[in-house]
Amino acid sequence: MTFNPQFARIGEILAHMGVATEDQVKEAVLKQNNFGLKLGETLRKLGFINEKDLLQALHLQLEYDIVNEDELLELDPEIVKLIPEPFAVENRIMAIKKEGETIIVAMTDPEDIVILDSLKKILGLNISPMLIGDDTLTDTLEKYYKSIRTT
Repeated sequence: MTFNPQFARIGEILAHMGVATEDQVKEAVLKQNNFGLKLGETLRKLGFINEKDLLQALHLQLEYDIVNEDELLELDPEIVKLIPEPFAVENRIMAIKKEGETIIVAMTDPEDIVILDSLKKILGLNISPMLIGDDTLTDTLEKYYKSIRTT
């Protein structure tokens, strides 16, 4: 039977990719509730996988594009500040570009319909989510909103 990541759990995908063993996934499942994190983040916290491994697995599972870090070097502050900083930080989301009536956002959980719907109501624009790693998002949010606050 062919492996289909869209119907697999994240631990199965990471094991299939060869970046985590089945034993590591089992250990992470047992510790997941203690950390209060999703399985992929638990595997990261335990040092079994890195952020890029997790992003690749999520991309395979969910079919969202991954934000290219080069795209984050020269973001338009006017686009970034479309999303108020408190909303962006709390909901782990950032506006990265606008194409017509659609805003492209980087977020750690592009499946979070509540956040996407809220943002659509706030902005009055269509929302197109992309995947971004948590560490990368934290650094990028800090860089751009700090710059916006000082101007």
